[in-house]
Amino acid sequence: MFIICQACNNEKDVAAGNTEGASIKETSDVIDYIVPASSFHQYMLVRDSSYTPIKYSAAGITPLDLSIINKTDSASLHPFAHLLVYNSNRTKALDLFSGNFIITEKRGKTFAARGEPDTELALIDVSAKTKTRLLYVGPSYTLTDAVWINDSTVGVTGGEIIKEGQLQPMLWKLDITKKTAALYRYTDTLIVELSDYFAKRYPRVAF
Repeated sequence: MFIICQACNNEKDVAAGNTEGASIKETSDVIDYIVPASSFHQYMLVRDSSYTPIKYSAAGITPLDLSIINKTDSASLHPFAHLLVYNSNRTKALDLFSGNFIITEKRGKTFAARGEPDTELALIDVSAKTKTRLLYVGPSYTLTDAVWINDSTVGVTGGEIIKEGQLQPMLWKLDITKKTAALYRYTDTLIVELSDYFAKRYPRVAF
């Protein structure tokens, strides 16, 4: 489901798509592979009869900056372990939580308190015990979901928060091998209650 920027991998460029346009084939790939895999897509299909993946339009391709790398370990990731999205052989994981929330456990329930107003999507390398920033967005944007398309390609959903309850959805196709980030913007603004989406996407977590 999915995520955003005026902040980012390259903060302004990734959000705005300030480079060459994505190809028609890449747009088709997004519709065929990224959108159906997204929890946000499934949520919007139920919530809004006007929502359709064909309204995502290619907005450009920018370099994927993978230079921000920090060490991590199993102990620090333990509170977030059930929230990580692993690749097929569980050597890497997508992390939308450890850099954005303070997690506590009470009576079997997970509570997530917001930390910084910005949002980070990170890539966890399990064997190397590193955490690499993939995307970083400011408070006017949100990241709603991240999925593996294959072991080197990640689909991300999110969007620009126009005002409370209104979102212009956005998608990213991140190619970790080629180090490129293709951005797609939805052509309309949708009515989206993000608190309701997150409650349904992560039913074990109280936000």
